Amino acid sequence: MNYNQWLNNAIAELSKICQHDPYLNPKTDANLLLQYVTKRSKASIFAFAETELLTIEQQQLSELLKRRLQGEPMAYIIGEKEFWSLPLKVATSTLIPRPDTEKLVEIALNFAYKRLDFCENLKILDLGTGTGAIALALASELGKKVQIIGVDKSLNAVQLAEQNRQNLGFAQVDFLQSDWFNTLQNQQFDLIVSNPPYID
Repeated sequence: MNYNQWLNNAIAELSKICQHDPYLNPKTDANLLLQYVTKRSKASIFAFAETELLTIEQQQLSELLKRRLQGEPMAYIIGEKEFWSLPLKVATSTLIPRPDTEKLVEIALNFAYKRLDFCENLKILDLGTGTGAIALALASELGKKVQIIGVDKSLNAVQLAEQNRQNLGFAQVDFLQSDWFNTLQNQQFDLIVSNPPYID
């Protein structure tokens, strides 16, 4: 089976269930799975559409497609989600960063820029940081003018956020395990941001 044949089959399978999943886009999801397994870009897959899949690739694709057909989010399947143009690792220990959370980043940046008119640097706290998406997005825009601390009750979330920080190289961000303010020892912040889970 070649790339094009697999894509057509996967799109047909995903199309059967797309009305039940508002986040499912058969063509996009099939392409992402094929890119993930073959380690090729979308353009490369298109240009070499007649390339035969290796047996191991077919097996991997079959397993991943099955997970997607069962409703597992693409971000968990491929282990990554883009947020604020930053590639972030994701895992089931955290919620997937959502596009509407970028609005919170915009509001926080607006406040931060106004505040920086009157001071040289800011200290920002991100409560319930999860993947670190908000803290890292703010760091990407504000640079060395800020020190950001992201906290989460979940150690797995803190470890994942730290991995994202290291991958992006943002030295001005620290992640700590803390149940809200418990381990912050009366620290003061210029700005506190939070987008906590709204489901149990």
